[in-house]
Amino acid sequence: MAVQSQTPFIEYIANGVSNTFNLDFDCEDQQHLIVLIDEQEPAVGTWTLNNGRVVFSTPPSNGKKIALKRNTPVRRDRDFKDYDGSFRSNSINREFDKVWWTLQELGVADELLKIYVDKKHIFQQLALESNVERIEKNIDD
Repeated sequence: MAVQSQTPFIEYIANGVSNTFNLDFDCEDQQHLIVLIDEQEPAVGTWTLNNGRVVFSTPPSNGKKIALKRNTPVRRDRDFKDYDGSFRSNSINREFDKVWWTLQELGVADELLKIYVDKKHIFQQLALESNVERIEKNIDD
């Protein structure tokens, strides 16, 4: 099956009761997932990946920001051969899926970087305007 268009990143605000959070994107392995609670990695073993859901052993506290991000390793896992049956559609499709997943992750990274750069630019413009006003005021005094 072809990889569907998806954003491999989602955020939730915990309610203190729910311990299950849907991914809404494909993730092959728990080790290919970054889970953060208020920008901090929870302790090892406090969550699992189960049928496309992150399940915490204890519900995160009310108001905590839960961030889930796929992080597919950039490597080729299979070495296809024409004599041992490894060159089958399921194997090839899985390898191609990983390429597409990585491209989706790079797209999210680009968007986050753009947001950061835009905010930094606005901050620099405001600082420059403030300095110009301060200089003009000093000249007038």
